[in-house]
Amino acid sequence: MMATEMTRRHSLPLACAALATLLPLAAQSPDPDDLAGKWMTSFGPMTLEASRKSLSGTYGFEGTSQIEGVVDRDGLRLNWRHSRASGRFEIELWDDGDHFVGTSVVAGGQEEFFAGYRMAPELPKPARGEVVRGQSTSGLNFHLRAPKKWNKRDKTPALVILHGSNMTAADYVGTIAAAWPKLAERYVLVGFDGEHMSRGAKPDAPAFNYTYVNFSGPGVGEPGRYNQTPGLLAAAMEELQKEYDFAHYVVGGHSQGGFLTWVMALHYPELVKGAFPMSCNLLVQCEPDYFDDAKQIAQQHRVALAPIHGENDPVVAFSGSEYATRRMVDGGFPKIHFFTDPHAAHMFARLPVPAAIEWIENMACTDDAGDVLDFAAACLDAGDTRDAIAALARAEELGLKSGEKRTAKALDEQLTELVEPEATELLARIREDADNGWVDDFLDFRRRFGTHEAAEPVMAAYAKLRNEHQKPADELFYAARGLQDATARNAKYREILQRYYASKWYESVKGWID
Repeated sequence: MMATEMTRRHSLPLACAALATLLPLAAQSPDPDDLAGKWMTSFGPMTLEASRKSLSGTYGFEGTSQIEGVVDRDGLRLNWRHSRASGRFEIELWDDGDHFVGTSVVAGGQEEFFAGYRMAPELPKPARGEVVRGQSTSGLNFHLRAPKKWNKRDKTPALVILHGSNMTAADYVGTIAAAWPKLAERYVLVGFDGEHMSRGAKPDAPAFNYTYVNFSGPGVGEPGRYNQTPGLLAAAMEELQKEYDFAHYVVGGHSQGGFLTWVMALHYPELVKGAFPMSCNLLVQCEPDYFDDAKQIAQQHRVALAPIHGENDPVVAFSGSEYATRRMVDGGFPKIHFFTDPHAAHMFARLPVPAAIEWIENMACTDDAGDVLDFAAACLDAGDTRDAIAALARAEELGLKSGEKRTAKALDEQLTELVEPEATELLARIREDADNGWVDDFLDFRRRFGTHEAAEPVMAAYAKLRNEHQKPADELFYAARGLQDATARNAKYREILQRYYASKWYESVKGWID
């Protein structure tokens, strides 16, 4: 799902469905009792109570919009009362009695898709090797598959998988079990559907979408904003954790679900050990400089981030994940590794998911300090110095035995020998700051060594210059984005490259100009 479509659907205010008449499309009108109960709809939760031929209730996350309905010879009518707008709903109740689809027609004739499903929270008992369906108290449907040898006492980790646009997570759970059976035996797979039914949903092919474009953090803004999918999903994950006692969560999502994965990793880092957002980009609300709470940033930096993208993706540009990775490095995230495939396109099953999850396990989930130390050594041998630095730091946090301490010291000395010569040279160039000739070398240095202790003087010198360059670069950048003329726009981008090269925009505009 492209962000623009999600914005249009979710940004429709609850008031737009204010005064509505329900006119069933089915040949026979449903009885009021058929619609009584709680529903999750395109405009948030809806509660209806039936009394003979009438219905009454509320809708929306604030629950302030009133509903009154009666059944007469013309069918079932619901009036939605609100002070700011009016309109009607035309819907069809599916035969299962648990879903409806239709149209919202507001005053003036504007039409919007409107649909909903019945809210009936249930936490099912896992069935080994099979998928069971449940629903969280927050209203999200989920599909859970336990390993064939699952035992709750073993505290198995859970892999949360989030679907792409107009799909269901059940398909993704099935794909993982079929394509990567070893993963399915190491994890309880939990696929969450979005709370918005898709326009293309059919009784034999349910499909959903997530909402997150306006999400700005837990409790931020009006209830309809912080109760978008991230808030509902966080509540669901906490509820399932209490019920099933998972060892931890690893969260991954594809396309639309990838955008949501970034949101969960950065706005709810306390719930997530590792995250693998796939085939997506980064929302503004997930930019590292969006956050300023030191405790939250420290929790974010503990999450192992493994973005994945196929280089031949025709749906979401490969540059999206490239950009997201650069921004995490710029934000000082120590555990970030970009997984790519030169042949893969957008299809989920062709992406290097097992490799990314194995990296997450080694980087953030394994609690054996010796194993993490071995992983650090392997990363250093492979030339993945950033990974080696992060793994070494985590091994030390877990606690090392005497022999392991000697190994850790030797690894750190090897890293220091690699870092110090480049750091000394770069520090002198940054302090001289004759021109922007040092910037590309610094960015490469930061990617490889920026989180090592020996790099701190270089990082501090760059941060000082960043503080001076960022504000004027912001002014140029946003002025350029508002220009239609490409020549004038590129002129401002070049000024950023030439004068404000320590700003966060340098890498992006350099790529656009090149």
